[in-house]
Amino acid sequence: MWIGTPDCPDNCGCTADAGLLAVIRTAFAVARGILRSL
Repeated sequence: MWIGTPDCPDNCGCTADAGLLAVIRTAFAVARGILRSL
């Protein structure tokens, strides 16, 4: 666990880096767009 890193200030057990978090955020944004268009 990378506790206290800028990518995980909440010490929530994150081991993911900022790049992976950005990918997850993008995926959620795309999913919301698809759901809106249905």
